Amino acid sequence: MNNQQAVLSFTDALVYFNVKISVTDAVLGANNQIVTPAGVNVSSTQQTAPVGVALSLQPVVDSKTDEITLGIHPTLTNLVKYVNDPGFEISKAQAIAQLATSSAGASAISSLQSVNSPIPEIETRELDSIVKIKSGQALVIGGLMQNSSNNTDAGIPGAEALPLFGRLFQSVNKTNTKQELVIFLRATIVGPSTKPTLRDKVLYDKFSDDPRPLNPQ
Repeated sequence: MNNQQAVLSFTDALVYFNVKISVTDAVLGANNQIVTPAGVNVSSTQQTAPVGVALSLQPVVDSKTDEITLGIHPTLTNLVKYVNDPGFEISKAQAIAQLATSSAGASAISSLQSVNSPIPEIETRELDSIVKIKSGQALVIGGLMQNSSNNTDAGIPGAEALPLFGRLFQSVNKTNTKQELVIFLRATIVGPSTKPTLRDKVLYDKFSDDPRPLNPQ
């Protein structure tokens, strides 16, 4: 539709949790006896981060010149690694220190020490562009590239540390990977009497499960 945005999304929802910790003090009675032991309150909120490819398109159609102006915004996101939430680490340390003053908090401390709150670090590559093409022409979008290298060392334990001769017992495997996302678009102005072409029929038969036939011009 003219001047109406369309979004194509091929992403996975990466799930992680925002965890918060609070500690309630122990309630003491007569002779400093513990009436209510210290407690730990933990709350977690589910968060999601999209990882994959998203493409936003907004066409402006000029039927007089048979031209289409496209606003294009492809976005490619990738998971790099997980990092621990520093705010959670601080609140966990404070909770453990507070529980350490209460003998009833030993089991809670043991449970807290093994809890972490990792947050995904997302790499984002995106492109924002406006292009003008004739109806029926194909548009190629590239440039969203990613380079990565991986070095793996292997050798005989102990022997690789020998001076001068250590490299004889050592091997290094280097792997370089280059990825590029390329998007092909073909924009066509469709009028009220326009019929599908033979190319449309090939795409329809290849990707559609609809048993109804598509009759091209």
